[in-house]
Amino acid sequence: QRQRFLDGFAEVMMSFHRLSDVDIDELAERWRQLSSGADRAVLGHELTLFLMRNPEARETVAAQRLDIIRSLGEFISKNVARIGGTLTIEAEMLARVILAANDGITLDSHLDGEDLYRPYLQLVMSSVRT
Repeated sequence: QRQRFLDGFAEVMMSFHRLSDVDIDELAERWRQLSSGADRAVLGHELTLFLMRNPEARETVAAQRLDIIRSLGEFISKNVARIGGTLTIEAEMLARVILAANDGITLDSHLDGEDLYRPYLQLVMSSVRT
């Protein structure tokens, strides 16, 4: 599922050739499409709560979570370099922040009726410099 999510963003990212080409609105729209609504985000929050209450389960999924972080970090690094940018934060740390915020952004966008995808992506993109 995460790979499908990354593949969806990869398709949009390939249309950008320079940092100045990056279209936050297009990225936000793709995120909206790929997030599958609030149901998946609710399940993500429930899983997080379960893992917080069950340390033994946390150990079971630790390697998988690290794999996802590394995969997203590599995706970020590769695409930022491809468009001629540099990161002001380590790629894996940015990946951790994005993954931690993803479900919250989706849930709050649905709960409050405010589109938080675009402002959040603006924050993420502020960590990319030319």
